[in-house]
Amino acid sequence: FSILFLMPNKEEAYSVRGFATALNGDTAKGLTDTKKAYDLDPNNVANYYNMAMVYKLQGQLNDSKQWFEKVLEKDPSNTV
Repeated sequence: FSILFLMPNKEEAYSVRGFATALNGDTAKGLTDTKKAYDLDPNNVANYYNMAMVYKLQGQLNDSKQWFEKVLEKDPSNTV
């Protein structure tokens, strides 16, 4: 059973699945899920971090850097 089946609007589920999917090699699907998580909760810093990591895995380092910078803007004490 997928957690997304049980909680289709739960952004944490999309965020975690997106990052895990990207780590397993499907960065396009991972990015889709992390974007969905961000759309559902644009204030959750974890979503920013996961976006940065997925972009990094894709080799899109400028996009990754921008998302890491957003992490620090939202949470200056974050040790990204």
